[in-house]
Amino acid sequence: MGLMGNDSGGRADDPPAYRTLRTSRIVIEVLVFLAVAFAVTWAAGSLILASDQADLIGGGLRRPQLVLPVGVAITLLLVADLGPTLGALVALASSGGSRGVRMWLSQLKQWRISWYWYALALVGPTAMGIVAIAAFVATGGRMDASWIVLQPGRIALTAVGGWAEELGWRGFAQPKLQGRLGAAPAAVVVGVMWSVWHQWQLVAPGGAAFNWADAMWSVLYLVSISVLVAWIYNSTRASLPAAIAAHVGINAVRFNPYPVGPISIVFAFSALIVTLVTGPQSLVGRGTAPPDPFATARR
Repeated sequence: MGLMGNDSGGRADDPPAYRTLRTSRIVIEVLVFLAVAFAVTWAAGSLILASDQADLIGGGLRRPQLVLPVGVAITLLLVADLGPTLGALVALASSGGSRGVRMWLSQLKQWRISWYWYALALVGPTAMGIVAIAAFVATGGRMDASWIVLQPGRIALTAVGGWAEELGWRGFAQPKLQGRLGAAPAAVVVGVMWSVWHQWQLVAPGGAAFNWADAMWSVLYLVSISVLVAWIYNSTRASLPAAIAAHVGINAVRFNPYPVGPISIVFAFSALIVTLVTGPQSLVGRGTAPPDPFATARR
């Protein structure tokens, strides 16, 4: 038996005190998740930025403080990606014990879904990016001759590392929060947390210089993606393979240059349309409850 229980859902006729207690447990779980996710990712990433391998992630001190073999640096990159997964594991193990962990991991088995969800997840982000590029060029923007590039290396890396993020953000945080906030508001909260988690390069020594405009566009972009991936995740009854496919689709193609403003606006508009059509409560359909992979039998 865990310390905090493992149910994230509830019935409308539950006593108020019971609902308050359950909400408190969820808040504690999410805080534990965030503490571990941030600590693991930011610590591992900071070691890379302080080393002679900092150029692997676009950073670099003039005088590196650490000398790391490239294999160690790549291992640290993988550890950094594992932050959300380890955060979810610690939160669930301390609250629901082995049962909560099994229910969490069982979402990886939800791969038998309609083919079009995989197609949408893999191709949709590129299609939206091309729409944004068209609008950018139509309003006077200029693209390089090789304006679109398929990145097999990033696809392979995302296929390996994307699941580590999705087990945390969509597999844990989204279902835990949407039972209380509703699916779309929960996705926005998850998107903000996801955005801040990504900003460790701005905090660590030797990282990128902070820019408010870039940071705000990044938040809008990742919050919009969070809503869209939550829509796919909920519509496929908590399918983590579908969410992972969306993560791969987002990273599969890069544009040169990358007009972050137009792309963020197109993703935000798409997320808004999805929310209005499906309803913010479930992102599946109005009157439909969002899936809860952590649901347990009620008394």
